[in-house]
Amino acid sequence: ASRHNGDVVWTGENQSSFVGLYRSVFPVEKKPLKRIEFQSNGRSVWGIAAASLSNDLAPQQLQPPVYITAGKNWRPIVYHKDFEKGSVLDFSNRLDAPAGKYGPIVVKGNKLVFRDRPDVTVRFYGTNLCYSSQYLTKEWAERLADRLAAQGYNAVRFHHHDDDLALHQNGRSTELNPVMLDRLDYLMACLKKRGIYYTTDLYVSRKIEKGEIPEFPDHTFTNRTFKSMVFVLDSAMNNWKSFSQNWLCHVNPYTRVALKDDPALISLSMINEDNIASCWNSSPESTRLYQRRFEQWKKENGIRDSSADLADVYFSQFLTEVYDRGYQEMKRFVRGLGVKAILSDQNMLHQELLAVMRNQYDYVDNHFYWAHPGFPEGRWRLPSTATTQSALSAEARCPANIAPTRLLDKPMMITEFDFAKPNPFRAEGAILTGAYGALQDWDALFQFAYAHNRTRIMRSHDVAGHFDTSTDPVKALAQRIGVRLFLDREVKPAPISFAAVLTSGKGMNFTREYSREINRLALIARVGTLIAPAGKLAGLPDDTAGLLNLGCNFPSETGSRPVFPAATSEKKLLTTMTAAGILKPEWYDPEHGIFRASNGQITLDSRRQTFQVTTPSCEVLILPAETRGSAHFLKASNRIGRAVFAVMSLDGKPLKDSDRLALFHLTDTLPSRVKFRNSRMIQMDQWGTTPYLAARGEAEIELATTGRNYTLYAVNTAGKRVLKVPVKYTPDHSLSFPVQ
Repeated sequence: ASRHNGDVVWTGENQSSFVGLYRSVFPVEKKPLKRIEFQSNGRSVWGIAAASLSNDLAPQQLQPPVYITAGKNWRPIVYHKDFEKGSVLDFSNRLDAPAGKYGPIVVKGNKLVFRDRPDVTVRFYGTNLCYSSQYLTKEWAERLADRLAAQGYNAVRFHHHDDDLALHQNGRSTELNPVMLDRLDYLMACLKKRGIYYTTDLYVSRKIEKGEIPEFPDHTFTNRTFKSMVFVLDSAMNNWKSFSQNWLCHVNPYTRVALKDDPALISLSMINEDNIASCWNSSPESTRLYQRRFEQWKKENGIRDSSADLADVYFSQFLTEVYDRGYQEMKRFVRGLGVKAILSDQNMLHQELLAVMRNQYDYVDNHFYWAHPGFPEGRWRLPSTATTQSALSAEARCPANIAPTRLLDKPMMITEFDFAKPNPFRAEGAILTGAYGALQDWDALFQFAYAHNRTRIMRSHDVAGHFDTSTDPVKALAQRIGVRLFLDREVKPAPISFAAVLTSGKGMNFTREYSREINRLALIARVGTLIAPAGKLAGLPDDTAGLLNLGCNFPSETGSRPVFPAATSEKKLLTTMTAAGILKPEWYDPEHGIFRASNGQITLDSRRQTFQVTTPSCEVLILPAETRGSAHFLKASNRIGRAVFAVMSLDGKPLKDSDRLALFHLTDTLPSRVKFRNSRMIQMDQWGTTPYLAARGEAEIELATTGRNYTLYAVNTAGKRVLKVPVKYTPDHSLSFPVQ
């Protein structure tokens, strides 16, 4: 750090320490000089790299870099990736093994159920496995399955799996690599045995070899370009079909069933993030191809004044028609193979027109990220940049902005969500997503991701990864809170809902997005879109309190339900609803930025950046420093450091009656010597190394135990007891103790 007469002008590091140079300025008398002599004060050793004279003031220097190191505000911790059996961090007893025992997943109304247990709706909370993390030895496959079960995950998404699964021989990428296939087969069997279901995409990132697409014989294609080609070239569609058939029809020797027939397979996405409006111009080749097809389409339809622009209504119509034909062909092919799993596609973004396109799917799938990194000097390599704000300060825009993309008459899955490292508030992510996912009554949540390679599973020294919980202790611990909030169903769905209604996509373009007012409404009530061809409101929930007019294609007949304007430009939707008596006044306080969910269990204060969830067996508080929070059972007086506080029952009883409780106090964790460009900590320049460091946090906790006697233990990240913590009882018989 800079000192009174020492600005930091250069920093570096060697294998054992940080090094740097200060620049100091000393006034001299205005008289002839023969020499200048520097003398130490006897308490330090100086190494002077250079000295100069000038009559000008020294220029102000940029801020020096910031390193996170052990000290007063950061303490070393050990991150155990395996968990002690039966400990407070072992959630494996929540799983109902083996996966598939009740038959495959089917859709009943707008919910997921098992075919052989149709009266019980199903939810899933899981994670993503990416690249080589899915291709392990048998020993490590068993170990990984145990870890995921201990996290309480009842589902996994296989992702970025297809390039390693492809053989890549003789100029083809559609045949399967037998070694990798056997490893993936065994992992599936391990997961299934423990009660963990799976979902996947039939194309993600498989590299297309030179010559596989005959229209471009000298080109290899990466994922975004190939995604666009599938919808306009038969050769690309056939390539997709060939790989898909080889994988779906292969019989797993460990489960003795083909993937297409496996009841543990929840669902299939045809192509990951293949939104045609985002990938049509992903390369010069695809751009020219689509432009030529568009010109031909215009001639066939007698259209002149139109251009290949997403704001153009005709171009948007062209893209929609091209996509719809392609999706229907993929669906026809997959169903022809005998696949009965539910199907979806276009699993990102939230333009209004996408809702119309998604109406042909069995369920809606979408993705969202808070603090997703940017890469100023090269894709997916450091340095990276990201916001250091809490999502609470942005009115929980993540996950609220995804809520209106749900189609109210279909199930809803989020197969990728994350609050990315190094955002200092990412421990909030699983809590916000689990709580609001339950309020919206979504059906599946998949955090992105557990690991992007096998090294991060098998070794402790790899600390890299913006998304991976295998290298992020605080985010891994927070997932258990998300699991409880979402899967336990104690956070009740909002008792009222609002439907944005569209009769069709006619006249719409791909630049139209939902109003932020609808996002705010999602913090209070259930929201979604309903596609109503010919204006028929079939599929509207019985508890619909009002209809939202997006400013286009709204039905002329809506019955007795009130209608509210909700176009993108709308700024007063919630205050209008409150004035009309549709929303209770206590649900929304615009002056203070407070949102209270209509189920009475969730409160978000965006100005103070506090958050609270209460259920009979789990309570959560998110508090800045010097802030108090109080739920029914849990009270926290937070002194130092922003923190998540959560208490949960581990024996199925309400908190007040439970014989075993788990308490979480989460601040932030980062690797040692992680380097930020400056004190703003927006740009990260290097990942650092082990040991991990936990950010300082101090608070006083009070539990309304009504005189019940408890013994309190501190546990490590494996769940092992390491220390008995002294407690005291307050005059009203509550249990009180400090945490730090």
